[in-house]
Amino acid sequence: MATVHKNSQGSFVVVFSDETTATFSKPSTKHLGLALTIIRKDTLGIADVLVDNCLLSGDKDELKANLAYARQLSDVADDVFGKVKATLTYEQIDGQPVSKVTFEDGHFFVLRKCDRATYSTSRAKQQQNPLAGLKHIISNCLIFDLNTVTDLLEEPGYLLGFSEVADEYLNDTGKRLGNS
Repeated sequence: MATVHKNSQGSFVVVFSDETTATFSKPSTKHLGLALTIIRKDTLGIADVLVDNCLLSGDKDELKANLAYARQLSDVADDVFGKVKATLTYEQIDGQPVSKVTFEDGHFFVLRKCDRATYSTSRAKQQQNPLAGLKHIISNCLIFDLNTVTDLLEEPGYLLGFSEVADEYLNDTGKRLGNS
């Protein structure tokens, strides 16, 4: 199993089980979107995205050719992308039910119920890029000013965290937030 160590410069060192190391720059949301699109067809494609776009040092050819490296890199991809775990709770604001997405580092945003048009558009966008669908839901259902979460939307780790609770939010939106 590989391990991930973050450098003070923001890059990541991945140490593979055979002690081989590779250094990666911090991936962007563009890289995450590409990876999420590719893994639909190739579960190890996330490793290729990281190697092709973020590798700073290491043997690129060996990392791509060796199945063990690809598997290990795919297994620690959440750590490389900086996934921030999120939880979903339900509250009342001004008498209206809302969903609060809270990240383990204390950041949060609040969403109102998702309507059919927003959901349909997000699904269409998601066919092209999974992150586009998530961003569409956030930008259209956010209760507070979008500027308060703009930085969060540009960090792949927060989008990964939200992706873990997005289905729950959409599934519960009818029961808990009053959608029909």
